[in-house]
Amino acid sequence: MKNLILFFAIVFAIAGCGGNDSQSTSNDSIEQKTKVTDKDSIEYTYITEGTEKAANGDFLLYNLEILTQADSVIYSTLKQTFPGYLLAYDTLAAMNGMDEIFFNLKKGDSITFESSAKIIFSGNPPAPIKEDNQIKVRLGAYEIKSKTVMEDYYNEVQEKHKKGCYDIAIDYLNSLNIKIIYLNQEGYVGGVCTGVLGQFCGRVEKYVDGKYWSYDIIVFTERNNLGQCIVKGSWDNLN
Repeated sequence: MKNLILFFAIVFAIAGCGGNDSQSTSNDSIEQKTKVTDKDSIEYTYITEGTEKAANGDFLLYNLEILTQADSVIYSTLKQTFPGYLLAYDTLAAMNGMDEIFFNLKKGDSITFESSAKIIFSGNPPAPIKEDNQIKVRLGAYEIKSKTVMEDYYNEVQEKHKKGCYDIAIDYLNSLNIKIIYLNQEGYVGGVCTGVLGQFCGRVEKYVDGKYWSYDIIVFTERNNLGQCIVKGSWDNLN
């Protein structure tokens, strides 16, 4: 897996399994389970608890958000091109409390906890965060992928991220089974085109009610917070 690099947000190397005794608490009639790590005594709570562990050699995908006490985002996988993921191996020993939490992760887990920046960032908090600042962590694991599937998924995400908005507009029209007669580049003015940023207009053909119809179309695109181009919608003059 040449380009697949094991990723974790700031400073952790993670994978595997583990466990601690637990107690049940109640919040708004939703049963939650709270555990405490053996190392660093981090108290973490399951908002929801999954059941499926990743087998050795499989990848567990997760979303991670690290925030200040004022809810300012320090780090979020949602702002990255690729989600967080870890490679499961049950032979790794936990070095700290953060390891224990991640080693325990199962598909479907939704976990929340707080601790000092010193513990969360293993003694190296990013500026201007101080070691004694309290930090919030929100963590959710949502999918397991085999090595082969993960390679394909990684390459697919990378290719989508590389694609420009014109290519995305083409892919969108192709997905509608529309024959593209021509599609103008972004910024073109003329006919139904007004030169709006992210606007791609052209002429297409579609088979409707036993007849081929040619009509003008506009595809509207924008960049999301990951820098990827997505289709917002389209307009056409086919009546």
